Amino acid sequence: MKKILIFLFAAIISLNAGVKQLDMEPSNITEDMQIIDTRTPAEWKDTGTIKGAYKISLTKDDRKTIDENFIEKVKASRINLSRPIYVICKSGRRGEMAAKLLQENGINDVTNLKGGMDKLISHGYKTVKE
Repeated sequence: MKKILIFLFAAIISLNAGVKQLDMEPSNITEDMQIIDTRTPAEWKDTGTIKGAYKISLTKDDRKTIDENFIEKVKASRINLSRPIYVICKSGRRGEMAAKLLQENGINDVTNLKGGMDKLISHGYKTVKE
Protein backbone atom coordinates (compact mmCIF):
# COMPACT_ATOMS: atom_id res chain seq x y z
CA MET A 1 0.00 0.00 0.00
CA LYS A 2 2.80 2.42 0.90
CA LYS A 3 4.49 1.81 -2.46
CA ILE A 4 1.20 2.52 -4.25
CA LEU A 5 0.79 5.84 -2.41
CA ILE A 6 4.37 6.85 -3.22
CA PHE A 7 3.77 5.95 -6.87
CA LEU A 8 0.55 7.99 -6.94
CA PHE A 9 2.28 11.01 -5.42
CA ALA A 10 5.09 10.76 -7.98
CA ALA A 11 2.58 10.39 -10.83
CA ILE A 12 0.59 13.41 -9.71
CA ILE A 13 3.73 15.51 -9.37
CA SER A 14 4.96 14.50 -12.82
CA LEU A 15 1.66 15.57 -14.38
CA ASN A 16 1.84 19.07 -12.92
CA ALA A 17 3.69 20.68 -15.79
CA GLY A 18 0.51 22.62 -16.67
CA VAL A 19 0.00 24.13 -13.21
CA LYS A 20 0.53 27.89 -13.06
CA GLN A 21 3.15 28.99 -10.53
CA LEU A 22 3.65 32.26 -8.68
CA ASP A 23 6.84 32.72 -6.65
CA MET A 24 5.95 33.15 -3.01
CA GLU A 25 6.88 36.62 -1.79
CA PRO A 26 5.03 38.70 0.82
CA SER A 27 4.45 41.40 -1.80
CA ASN A 28 2.52 38.91 -3.95
CA ILE A 29 -0.22 38.48 -1.31
CA THR A 30 -3.21 40.78 -1.68
CA GLU A 31 -6.41 40.95 0.35
CA ASP A 32 -8.64 40.07 -2.61
CA MET A 33 -6.85 36.79 -3.38
CA GLN A 34 -8.77 33.57 -2.80
CA ILE A 35 -6.13 31.38 -1.16
CA ILE A 36 -6.59 27.78 -0.10
CA ASP A 37 -4.10 26.70 2.56
CA THR A 38 -3.79 22.98 1.85
CA ARG A 39 -1.67 22.13 4.90
CA THR A 40 -2.90 20.12 7.89
CA PRO A 41 -4.59 21.53 11.01
CA ALA A 42 -1.39 20.87 12.98
CA GLU A 43 0.58 22.97 10.50
CA TRP A 44 -1.98 25.81 10.66
CA LYS A 45 -1.76 25.75 14.44
CA ASP A 46 2.03 25.64 14.42
CA THR A 47 2.84 28.49 12.03
CA GLY A 48 -0.45 30.26 11.43
CA THR A 49 -1.76 31.05 7.97
CA ILE A 50 -2.48 33.90 5.59
CA LYS A 51 -5.24 36.20 6.81
CA GLY A 52 -8.48 35.24 5.07
CA ALA A 53 -7.14 31.99 3.61
CA TYR A 54 -9.50 29.05 3.30
CA LYS A 55 -8.10 26.21 5.38
CA ILE A 56 -8.87 23.04 3.42
CA SER A 57 -6.30 20.31 3.95
CA LEU A 58 -5.34 18.30 0.87
CA THR A 59 -4.11 15.39 2.95
CA LYS A 60 -4.96 13.52 6.09
CA ASP A 61 -2.89 14.36 9.17
CA ASP A 62 -0.08 12.06 7.99
CA ARG A 63 0.57 14.56 5.12
CA LYS A 64 0.84 11.62 2.71
CA THR A 65 -2.69 10.32 2.21
CA ILE A 66 -4.85 12.56 0.04
CA ASP A 67 -8.22 13.40 1.58
CA GLU A 68 -10.73 11.89 -0.82
CA ASN A 69 -13.17 14.68 0.11
CA PHE A 70 -10.84 17.57 -0.79
CA ILE A 71 -12.72 18.61 -3.95
CA GLU A 72 -16.09 18.37 -2.22
CA LYS A 73 -14.79 20.52 0.65
CA VAL A 74 -13.58 23.15 -1.81
CA LYS A 75 -16.90 23.16 -3.65
CA ALA A 76 -18.83 23.36 -0.34
CA SER A 77 -16.76 26.32 0.88
CA ARG A 78 -17.45 29.98 0.17
CA ILE A 79 -14.78 30.10 -2.53
CA ASN A 80 -16.00 31.69 -5.76
CA LEU A 81 -14.97 29.05 -8.30
CA SER A 82 -15.34 31.52 -11.18
CA ARG A 83 -12.56 33.73 -9.77
CA PRO A 84 -8.83 32.92 -9.65
CA ILE A 85 -7.83 30.53 -6.88
CA TYR A 86 -4.38 30.28 -5.32
CA VAL A 87 -3.18 27.25 -3.37
CA ILE A 88 -0.42 27.17 -0.80
CA CYS A 89 1.15 24.48 1.34
CA LYS A 90 4.35 24.19 3.37
CA SER A 91 6.86 24.15 0.50
CA GLY A 92 4.92 23.84 -2.76
CA ARG A 93 4.51 20.12 -3.42
CA ARG A 94 1.03 19.63 -1.95
CA GLY A 95 -0.02 22.95 -3.47
CA GLU A 96 0.88 21.63 -6.91
CA MET A 97 -1.06 18.44 -6.27
CA ALA A 98 -4.08 20.43 -5.06
CA ALA A 99 -3.95 22.71 -8.10
CA LYS A 100 -3.80 19.71 -10.43
CA LEU A 101 -6.76 18.04 -8.69
CA LEU A 102 -8.78 21.24 -8.93
CA GLN A 103 -7.97 21.52 -12.65
CA GLU A 104 -8.93 17.89 -13.22
CA ASN A 105 -12.29 18.72 -11.64
CA GLY A 106 -13.06 21.66 -13.91
CA ILE A 107 -11.64 24.50 -11.82
CA ASN A 108 -9.17 25.94 -14.29
CA ASP A 109 -7.96 29.29 -12.97
CA VAL A 110 -5.69 27.87 -10.27
CA THR A 111 -2.17 28.98 -9.34
CA ASN A 112 0.25 27.30 -6.96
CA LEU A 113 2.12 29.68 -4.65
CA LYS A 114 5.60 28.29 -5.26
CA GLY A 115 7.80 27.95 -2.20
CA GLY A 116 4.82 27.78 0.12
CA MET A 117 4.48 29.05 3.66
CA ASP A 118 8.12 28.23 4.42
CA LYS A 119 9.32 30.74 1.84
CA LEU A 120 6.68 33.31 2.75
CA ILE A 121 7.55 33.20 6.45
CA SER A 122 11.31 33.22 5.76
CA HIS A 123 10.79 36.47 3.84
CA GLY A 124 9.14 38.15 6.81
CA TYR A 125 5.42 37.55 6.27
CA LYS A 126 3.45 37.74 9.51
CA THR A 127 0.90 34.95 9.67
CA VAL A 128 -2.30 34.89 11.69
CA LYS A 129 -3.33 32.14 14.06
CA GLU A 130 -7.08 31.67 13.92
